[in-house]
Amino acid sequence: MAVFLFTGCQSNSNDQVDVKIKSDEELKEIADTYTYEDYKKVFEEVISKADEFEKNEKLKK
Repeated sequence: MAVFLFTGCQSNSNDQVDVKIKSDEELKEIADTYTYEDYKKVFEEVISKADEFEKNEKLKK
């Protein structure tokens, strides 16, 4: 079972971000060996990074 999380945030700057794409072999190894704790750590890191982006109050509900 694999869980993939994607989130999108757009900043007001035109800075480019380098995207690192893993090889198929790396992705298979991750899918075969990741534990719940590994996924939890990645999720918390994503949330932390997302919180660094500029917030748009109009999008909050």
